[in-house]
Amino acid sequence: MQARTELEKLRTALQEAMKKLDESDPATDKAGMVVMGPAARPTSEAPPTRTQFVVAGALLFFLVAVIGHLAAARSNRRLRGEAEIASALRSAVLGAVDVPGDRTARRPRSGGPRARIRQVLGLDTQWDLPAPRRSGDEAGRQIRYRRVCARLREKLLAPRRLLVVVPDGDEIARRAADQLVAEAKGDPMLRVVDVSVERPTVPDRDTESGALVVLSAGSWTAGELGGIAEACADGRHEVVGVVVAGAVQDRPARSAGRPAPSAAPALATRGQATGGSG
Repeated sequence: MQARTELEKLRTALQEAMKKLDESDPATDKAGMVVMGPAARPTSEAPPTRTQFVVAGALLFFLVAVIGHLAAARSNRRLRGEAEIASALRSAVLGAVDVPGDRTARRPRSGGPRARIRQVLGLDTQWDLPAPRRSGDEAGRQIRYRRVCARLREKLLAPRRLLVVVPDGDEIARRAADQLVAEAKGDPMLRVVDVSVERPTVPDRDTESGALVVLSAGSWTAGELGGIAEACADGRHEVVGVVVAGAVQDRPARSAGRPAPSAAPALATRGQATGGSG
């Protein structure tokens, strides 16, 4: 009887447990139930958007350009001091002259992917140059040119004929050479030639007593100036001196009561010298 009673108790307990389990299952099912329905339609683009891509690309391009400019300025080997320029050309500086106008020098364009990249990023543009100083009057500028001509007369024997060598693309030096020709008035007789810095060639010596190099500071490297000096030596021209031209800010025009001095006409012919090194 005792065993039967215990079995009845176990059956009753098992039934109660099954009942409780059955009561708890629907609640669990309801708690874990997921109702599927239509998703909400997006009202805007998900990030990153097209505008964000464009802005990020523009910022990246600007950052690359700034880094390229800083790297180009750090590795800049263009000579600015008169002593450095004279050493590269193996001659003495006869004087410095002023040229009113823009400081930027136009360097000849070269082909190749690296050159195109430099042109796109603007690495050939000299943005780290000091601002041009304010110029004196026209009379003061002419005095500088006349002093250079006087030094040339002291160095040369008659007949005084010189080949004026200007690096191709150096607009400041070109204008200085033209003004020097006008101030010389045929004594000495000057003949101006443009020489490519990539493959410099100077005409062979004829009746000239030597070569005078006119250039602007901060535009050319020691290697480029050394190539010009070698080209002069190949043409049997001795570099008798160097003239350094600098850009200055021109002053306002003179008043009507004070006429500006007239410039003498140019007395020399101009030539063009390019091609392979002789």
